[in-house]
Amino acid sequence: MAMNSGVKNTLNWVVGISAIALILIVLLIIFGNLSGNLGFAVDSQGYNDTQNVIGNVTSGTTSLAGYFPTVLLFVGISLLLFVLIGVLAWVIKKMMGFTKSSGTD
Repeated sequence: MAMNSGVKNTLNWVVGISAIALILIVLLIIFGNLSGNLGFAVDSQGYNDTQNVIGNVTSGTTSLAGYFPTVLLFVGISLLLFVLIGVLAWVIKKMMGFTKSSGTD
């Protein structure tokens, strides 16, 4: 089964941005820890900055998990509206076709 080119492009962008983000995080950790002392020392500025970034990412991830029920509710409502609009468009199309065929009798 072949993938759509739009899906391929989106997948390539996501992989590319994720790779860049990973490289930037690794560089931040390496240079953050080595700044000022060329070693991994507790209570150095680099160590504290790295711990702050790790803490922010961890708290962001856990708080995002708390929002999943709300996000899934919005996704479900959006899908329901999409299906209802599709059914309405299908019914209108069928009625328009029925009106045209009945007008030619």
